[in-house]
Amino acid sequence: MRYRDLDSFIRKNLKELTDKNGNVLEEIKSLFKERAKQLEELLTNGAFIEHIDENRVHVLTNNGCYLVEKYYYCSCDDFFYNNLLRKKLKPCKHMLFVLYHDAQSKR
Repeated sequence: MRYRDLDSFIRKNLKELTDKNGNVLEEIKSLFKERAKQLEELLTNGAFIEHIDENRVHVLTNNGCYLVEKYYYCSCDDFFYNNLLRKKLKPCKHMLFVLYHDAQSKR
């Protein structure tokens, strides 16, 4: 899935996770915060992002190489482009949506 397709997919599905006033449901917010924390821990310990393909990010850390099968959408900016393609290793704090949700070791 190309990034633009992924972005529109996320925007469409985010609407299904909101109440009638447009607020993200509390239980969903809790899930997003937990997933964001997991990714932040992984990327904070990362030496650098090794490779990015269509739906995966390969991250080298001091504990090995991980395949991060996640994308996050952030309301404050274009998170994928600014944080992953530009190799900023610490994600912003405004995560709203998690598409994939586990990191797998490639070892």
